[in-house]
Amino acid sequence: MSEETSALSALVGVSFLQ
Repeated sequence: MSEETSALSALVGVSFLQ
């Protein structure tokens, strides 16, 4: 439950930033 969370966090962060 680390890689999935990391990938999701990165996606959400990029989406929020954009």
